[in-house]
Amino acid sequence: MILRILFRWYLVMTLFLCVFLVYDFEVIAAGKTESATVTTDILNVREKPSTSSKKVGTLKKGNKVTVYSKTKDGWTQIQYKKKKAYVSTKYLKFSSSSNSAKKWAGNYEYIGSGTGGGTELTIKNVTNSSFQFILTEYWREDPKGYGDYVYYENELKGKASLKNGSGYYNHKDCRVVFDYVSKENILGKNAVITNVSGPCSVGYNGINFKKFPETEEFMYIRR
Repeated sequence: MILRILFRWYLVMTLFLCVFLVYDFEVIAAGKTESATVTTDILNVREKPSTSSKKVGTLKKGNKVTVYSKTKDGWTQIQYKKKKAYVSTKYLKFSSSSNSAKKWAGNYEYIGSGTGGGTELTIKNVTNSSFQFILTEYWREDPKGYGDYVYYENELKGKASLKNGSGYYNHKDCRVVFDYVSKENILGKNAVITNVSGPCSVGYNGINFKKFPETEEFMYIRR
């Protein structure tokens, strides 16, 4: 009986670790028609997404490559000599088709579990170089502690530029970076991850934006 219980716990913990690792090292899938051009004189090609990984070759400025995927920590998986390899994303200039760019369009939401608050994200008017977005944050507070909640809502509208597969917004030191995640591994839906920094009026899930933390990250799931 004890062995049976221990075995079940082993299976549960193994599954948990697998899900955690898949999420932590998640790869952001690129569009099928995406390609890129090398922008630096010599670009090292590596076996794995790490500067300590084995170098399998080099690319020269102007070389074009087929892109398979991008990681969240700055690496791009490419086709190199009929095999998959990795290069640094910052030395690539991406060229996406109109269909690949338009995948961003849609309504997304982040729900703060048990907090009575959350954030909604709408992306529209997408082109190959930019998109319009609306971030709406809502939350509740109980100032007297008697369950008499006061509800709040903030909104941030803007135009983000699309570059190297990510969206960028910067206005009066309010900075938002958008990363698209195709068919997110855990929930099986497309998602957008935002990194908010600076004095933005949203993105901190109810925290007074004048006392903002250094950065805040949220994952918005497509509805």
